[in-house]
Amino acid sequence: MTVSISLIKYKYSSKLVEQWRNLGVKVILDEPLISLYRYLTKKVDIAMVTSMVLYLPQSILLPQMPVVMSNGPVRNVLLIPCKKERTVKDTVRLWSTPQSRSGLTLALWYLSYIGFKKIKLLSNKEDADLCLYIGDYARELSYLVEGSIDLGREWFQLTKSPFIYAITVGWKLLRLPFRGYMWKEIIVTSLNDRIYEILENQLEILRNYWYKISLLPDGILGLLLRSA
Repeated sequence: MTVSISLIKYKYSSKLVEQWRNLGVKVILDEPLISLYRYLTKKVDIAMVTSMVLYLPQSILLPQMPVVMSNGPVRNVLLIPCKKERTVKDTVRLWSTPQSRSGLTLALWYLSYIGFKKIKLLSNKEDADLCLYIGDYARELSYLVEGSIDLGREWFQLTKSPFIYAITVGWKLLRLPFRGYMWKEIIVTSLNDRIYEILENQLEILRNYWYKISLLPDGILGLLLRSA
């Protein structure tokens, strides 16, 4: 039986894709939210998804399978100032790319930590004070936009701990061999006891900031969300 897996289609996944396709694994490359959708609707055997999925009781974390993390700056999770001035000092208006779950939860924690008492999530980035970007586009912006905030760096400076962005989950205990590697600032390594302890601590810190993951439906609406 061919194993199917959904991986997040960012550049850091390229070595993992190559390794598993060479083993005959059916690898599907998706945006983060679609990878999560495929997992929750059981359309794939294994998926790389946001680490925030572990707040859902049906999640099955796979030991010795890949996690994506950074020890400090990551460049793939970025807050960008959208406006030069805010009218209310203790309130911030935040727009987030729809694909982000780990990044959005991290942003909510960070903004609360630095003193914002109210965070308004907006659907229109034109009205936002800060915009959250993730992935390869965020990496490009990190070199171009002055005043951008690398949330991987901020997390590490404030907690002295790595941040785990993505994990591998499945509906049954499967293990596929792979070689860990580092891509730019991003570490792709296997889930072991040490990494699991880091992940547990991270989830505890972020518990009150988790932005609930919604299940994408089948049909036309699901197709629309796929292309968002």
